[in-house]
Amino acid sequence: MDHIWLASYPWSGNYLVRIILWNCFHLKSASIYNDDCGGNKQLEDLVGHVEPIEKNKYIFSKGQTPIFKTHDFHPDNRKTIYIIRDGRACLSSLFEFYNREKSLKDIMEGETRFGKWCDHVNNWDPLHRKNTLLLRYEDLLTNLQLNLINISDFLKVKVIKNTIPSRNELAEQADGIAVRK
Repeated sequence: MDHIWLASYPWSGNYLVRIILWNCFHLKSASIYNDDCGGNKQLEDLVGHVEPIEKNKYIFSKGQTPIFKTHDFHPDNRKTIYIIRDGRACLSSLFEFYNREKSLKDIMEGETRFGKWCDHVNNWDPLHRKNTLLLRYEDLLTNLQLNLINISDFLKVKVIKNTIPSRNELAEQADGIAVRK
């Protein structure tokens, strides 16, 4: 099955883009990681998450090209949306994700399953990689409308809604799960 990658280093805005894809384009997405939403049905509904019905078998809406979230280094040249976030903020968020049990120095040196932030960006090479839409996390927060146009053009789908729920609304809908900035 052909699909589109939704790639980023961890804590770079992947869930935010999935929320945008679902709310603004009515496009669902899946993840290469098992139980990506931790079994939280409210979170799955917020991001339009598709769980496999059996190993590696997903059902997407008729006519939709499947979109798969990944934090891994790129395995092929499929069409990709790559999200980049300021490395300092990204690493700080990853430090918090690890409950400060892993040192910030180790995270910066790539002592995680995802390696170094800079190696991840260089591996995907979103500025030069063909068929890649580069989205900056910070721009998603400050100029959603321009990003909706860019996503629409890239995926060749119409925008059906120009807004997403506020951060507080998302947290309330997810039953207390905070959507990280």
